[in-house]
Amino acid sequence: MPNFSFQHIPCGPLANESERIAIDKLRNKLQGYVKEGRWIFLTNIPLSFHEQGYSDEIDILLITPIGVTVIEVKHWDAAYIKEKSHIVEAEAEKLNSKVKRVAGKLKRSFNVGFIEGRFLLTKLDAKLINASQPKKYRGIACYSLADWKEILDVDKKYEFDEATVNAICKELEPKTKIALSGALRTFVGLTNLELLSLKDDHFHRVYKGIHITRRDRVFLHLYDLSATTEKNADERARREYETIQRLQKSPYLPRILDSFQFATEYPGELCFYSLVDPMIPSLAEKATDLNWLIGQRLKTAAKCAIALDSLHKPEDPLDPAIIHRNLTAQNIRIRSDGRPLFTELHIAKLPDAQTISPTAIASIDDANSIAPEIRSKGISIADSRSDTYSLCFALSLLFQNDNSLSLRAQKLLALGLCEQPESRISLQQLAEEFEVIAFRAEPLDNKDATEKWEEDNLITFKNSFYKIINRLGSGGIGQTFKVVEVDKEGSHEYGLFVAKVIENKEEATYALNAYRKARPYSSHQHLSVIHEIASDWSPDTFSALMRWVPGIPLSDLIGVVSLHAEELGETPYETLVLGWLEYIADALSSLHLANLVHGDITPKNIIISGGDVTLIDYDAVIEAGSKPRIDSASYSSPSVQLYKKIFPSDDIYAMAATFFHVLYSREPFRFGSEFDKSHGLNWDSIENDDLPLVKLFIEKATHTDSKERFRNGMEAKAFLQKLYSHEENIEVNRIVIPFDQQADHLTPNVVGRLYDILLSYPGSLKGNRETRGLDTEFAMETYVETDLDQNLYDEIIERKVSLVLLFGNAGDGKTAFLQHLAMKLGLPRQNSSERLWDHTLPNGTRSLLDGNKPVIIRIHQTQNEVLQKAFATFVLHNLYQQMFIRGVQERITHAIIFDEAHRAAKLKLIPTMAKECRKYGIAFVLASQEAKDFDPSLFNAVANYLTLRLNETDAKIMAKIMANTDHVNRFTDRIKQMPKYHAFFFGEGRNKAVYTQLKSE
Repeated sequence: MPNFSFQHIPCGPLANESERIAIDKLRNKLQGYVKEGRWIFLTNIPLSFHEQGYSDEIDILLITPIGVTVIEVKHWDAAYIKEKSHIVEAEAEKLNSKVKRVAGKLKRSFNVGFIEGRFLLTKLDAKLINASQPKKYRGIACYSLADWKEILDVDKKYEFDEATVNAICKELEPKTKIALSGALRTFVGLTNLELLSLKDDHFHRVYKGIHITRRDRVFLHLYDLSATTEKNADERARREYETIQRLQKSPYLPRILDSFQFATEYPGELCFYSLVDPMIPSLAEKATDLNWLIGQRLKTAAKCAIALDSLHKPEDPLDPAIIHRNLTAQNIRIRSDGRPLFTELHIAKLPDAQTISPTAIASIDDANSIAPEIRSKGISIADSRSDTYSLCFALSLLFQNDNSLSLRAQKLLALGLCEQPESRISLQQLAEEFEVIAFRAEPLDNKDATEKWEEDNLITFKNSFYKIINRLGSGGIGQTFKVVEVDKEGSHEYGLFVAKVIENKEEATYALNAYRKARPYSSHQHLSVIHEIASDWSPDTFSALMRWVPGIPLSDLIGVVSLHAEELGETPYETLVLGWLEYIADALSSLHLANLVHGDITPKNIIISGGDVTLIDYDAVIEAGSKPRIDSASYSSPSVQLYKKIFPSDDIYAMAATFFHVLYSREPFRFGSEFDKSHGLNWDSIENDDLPLVKLFIEKATHTDSKERFRNGMEAKAFLQKLYSHEENIEVNRIVIPFDQQADHLTPNVVGRLYDILLSYPGSLKGNRETRGLDTEFAMETYVETDLDQNLYDEIIERKVSLVLLFGNAGDGKTAFLQHLAMKLGLPRQNSSERLWDHTLPNGTRSLLDGNKPVIIRIHQTQNEVLQKAFATFVLHNLYQQMFIRGVQERITHAIIFDEAHRAAKLKLIPTMAKECRKYGIAFVLASQEAKDFDPSLFNAVANYLTLRLNETDAKIMAKIMANTDHVNRFTDRIKQMPKYHAFFFGEGRNKAVYTQLKSE
């Protein structure tokens, strides 16, 4: 056996600190103990890629002289394993699946024997493996770091020589490494992640990114519980999220997109939440806008001061105050009406010394905006005055001119830039002074902001209304937005679209012609359907609407197509690629038959949804033989790059170059530092064993001799079909169709029963709703009943269930489930567009008020405040409605006892119900921790009070109710000093409160 050699091959980024600790510990122990043999660690191997990003990753794959072992690193301890045994079992099942995939890949070529999966627990110090057999979960044993000898099997007999170890490694090592820089690029359905927080802050990392399929821009807050020894670290992370959640009603902060949760692949280790990253220009960007006049700038400055003051001193005492600590001209976004939105909250300071992230001055985006006291004493000293300094520094960008109003604004801002915090102007005064200056600007500038292309704005187009969801980007011509059709009030949504906005009239004229030419052929199943086109150009509305195509751009699959194919079960993955190429060639054929060319085929203009593919964007569509309008140099043919005539063959050329880039993760025509198309594609040192047929197609499509290329989509499709059939000596049949004969070749795109499926399928090109439920006959006929259908039906009939809440993603079957259940319960068939169904069972009760048995509704079983309020609202609103239906009662028939009522104190229904309920026979009992939890109007409706010991504020409130004015202070002191289980009772007909003791019987 040769001397010891070790190699660590990272195949992807470390997900958390726990993985880093495990790899370092195993490597160090191995190198200090083993003297011979070849040992290899493959780490973070991605096994698949789908629309939610990378999944099924292997943490550590050991390839050693002893054998092959699959290790899953978990930041668990004994308590977690005991309490969360169901999660441990589920993770063990996932690990078994990974082991099977590794074994299946190796056993075709190697006799590797039994491959074992193991959990390595980094939160445990004590040994878990001793003389007795270790406890296993679904066949998976747990090891601690102290069990390094056992998990590495260092003392077992060697089975493989160095050549075998290297051969196994070559078989298992991914062909393309992902993110070897160590930076996390894809996580929980988000991609293009960009780290915002400090690299050294391992516990709380903050990223900017894009949702892979929805294309929404987000801020991701990711917590790594393995990066801290702090007990209850998950509670700290959750507490920080809940603080942000309580700030959601502020119009000046980003809204929450994903609520706090553990990542599916890392239970007990990684938790996260996300905020929407609004596509609104920053203050720095707005400052450069020459059309943004001085009056608007002054009004914006005033609104920024008012907004920041509202964060420092919120009107609602229940809302936490917040010190931003990272206010810069880049982090302040400005809406079209001048209202600010404060982003980059990752180092904000929250109440009770909570901080959204442990911080250092280096984490502030613009060092020049840092207040002097922070520079000298550190960021922990930051307060509202520090924010005032940063805001004034940022606002100074707006007033760089030397006109009189700008000079006045500069002098005003200087009052907020004083060295001493106590000398700085208050935000309230700053706002008032800016409004005074802005008033002087009115005669010069009375123009309102006209910018309308921002989130949530309603746009009228073709007698319909569309709400902007987010900006998708800008290309060669204009900008694109994701929009949803709504009613006039914006309360109902009808379907998603991509809107094209073009501000330049000349460009818009060409683009509108392009869309009009393409529209008759866009119904092809692999083309994006053009929904509407503007009759005339206007800069204030859309130029065109295309139906939204769910999926990911082909550009997101650069280098990982093989993983995506494996996720879809497409092996060999060349079959999937050939299918995509044929679909696009067929789509292009529909344009080429009409003597049109697409003219802009790039990885970003091809959308992948599972195994399907769609070509989008018609900006460059033009007649064949015309001069091209757009050149995507990385993929276009040499003649198009020179803006000569463009032909259908140039579309196929660009398609082939696009797939070359995606499949081989290499720019098609880049040779070192040179960009040269005269030599064809750069195939240097590319191993193409997996894609021999695809290579044949790409080489022919991009041949240096244009006469050897495919002439159009029909030729390309025919060639690809022959590749499928594995014909030898494939020849290309030249297909040239005279223009006057082309229309005869178009046939209806209808395939019998398939049309019914497309009508029912969510997101189908034949419909534009997110879900249709059981609205179609086909959906009714193909609905599959599950155990849940029957079990829920039985529990409703047996009166075990009175309220059901269903949660899930769009298109997962909730509507169909409810429609089926409703019909089973006796309701007539309901359309999914009807949102409220009302029905009383023949032998049932309509309301809790119709029964005479006690009912406990456990609203607080969930810790989610939103759900608590939702439960409370459902239950109370139903009771409120039914008490009116039942009518006035002669006596009290029911009592509603609401414990921990402060959790739903903000419900306006509570004081309203308290005022009305007695005459309808209902006693309403509220138990809460603080008197200030409730609306003051509630106390006017309460008949009886039982007051236990309270703090100063609440004691004073209750004293004013129960005592005369002269005795309020004395009564306040008595309430504060009462011993446990003693109380004052005060009610109707009593002149004074009665002191009493509470006893149980």
